[in-house]
Parts: sequence; structure tokens; C-alpha cells
Amino acid sequence: MHRDLMDKSKKIDVRGDEPETKEGITTVKDEAGASENPSEEPSMDDLSKKIEELTEESKNNYDKYLRSQAEIENIIKRNKKDKEELYKYANEGLIKELLQVIDNLERALSHSCNEESYNAHIEGVELTLKGLKDILTKSGLSEVKTIGEDFDPCLHHAVMQEISDSVEKGKILKVFQKGYLLNQRLIRPAMVVISKGVSDDNIPDETFQGACEENNIE
Repeated sequence: MHRDLMDKSKKIDVRGDEPETKEGITTVKDEAGASENPSEEPSMDDLSKKIEELTEESKNNYDKYLRSQAEIENIIKRNKKDKEELYKYANEGLIKELLQVIDNLERALSHSCNEESYNAHIEGVELTLKGLKDILTKSGLSEVKTIGEDFDPCLHHAVMQEISDSVEKGKILKVFQKGYLLNQRLIRPAMVVISKGVSDDNIPDETFQGACEENNIE
């Protein structure tokens, strides 16, 4: 009976060792399997090919950059030339029209020696002047209003004052030189004489020294 118990205990020990042995074997196999499948590294041929591709791409990008720079420089030069041409010939249309005025004046002068044509000469000059004014008016030129108008330091330049019983004090009495506006911007003030009215009292200087913020007349 004692012998039978010994045999049974041996059987139990053997069965108890089997899971450990199997587990150990499994662990060794897993480690061996992991060592048999290392991560793949690129070969030298693959690296060389990649370097060649990147080098070619870099060359293409640099070539595009140089082409872009050259195109930008050409555009800048073209714009500069166009701007110079624009400034140079900006008044071409106006000058073409003024050529007619020159022609008329030259014809008038060529006939001025003939005393019998004096009246025709005066009439021709008047017509020429009118044509000149019409051309400049179309280009935006207009005269500054003067006679009978209130003195405006933004438009008029007072050179003196005179007594007048027909023109109210502070208004413009005479014009020495006409003033002009170009598209409502003052380009030359009118030189005028201011009326004192019927008295000999001078108009205060502050009236003639009014400051204008800008020369645009709306």
C-alpha cells in the first residue's frame, strides 16, 4: 500500500512539471522567432537612388527660382519703361490740338504786314485765342472768378486797394492777371485790386492773409 502511494505522488509531480516545461519551451521559441525577423534596413542602392531623386528635384526647383527671378526683373523693367513713356507722351493729345493754334497764329503773323488786312488780322487773332481757350477748357482749365466777387485769399492775390463808389468794400475791383483752376485745383491765383468802398479806410491785412488748408476748390 505504501508503494502505491509513492507511485501516485510521482505521477502527480510529473504532471505538475509538464506545464512549466512547455511554457519554457514556448518562451524560447518566441525569442528565437523574434531574432529570426529583424527590421529591414534600406540598401545602399535604395539610398543612392533616393539621393539622386532629391538632387534632381533640387536642381529643378532652383531652375524654376532663377526663371521666376528673371521674369520679375523683366516685369519691373517693362513697367519702368511704360511709366517713362506715359510721362513722356502724357500731353500728346493736348499738344496735337494746340498745333492748330500755332498754325493759325503763324498765318496771322504772315499777313500782319498788310495794312489793309488789319481788321481781318485782329479777328483772326481773336478766333485763335478762342480756339486755344476751348482746347484748354476741354482739358479741365477754367478761370478764377474775379470782378464783383468777394475777395478770397484761397483764389486771389491782392496787390492794392482803391476807393470806389460803384463796387462794394471788400469786393474785387480790377484784375491785373487772371487766375486759373485745373480740374478745380488752383494752379495760379488771380492778381486783383480790392475796393475800399467810398471811404479811404484800408481793409485790415488779416483779410488778405487767410490761410487755406488746401488749394482744391470743390
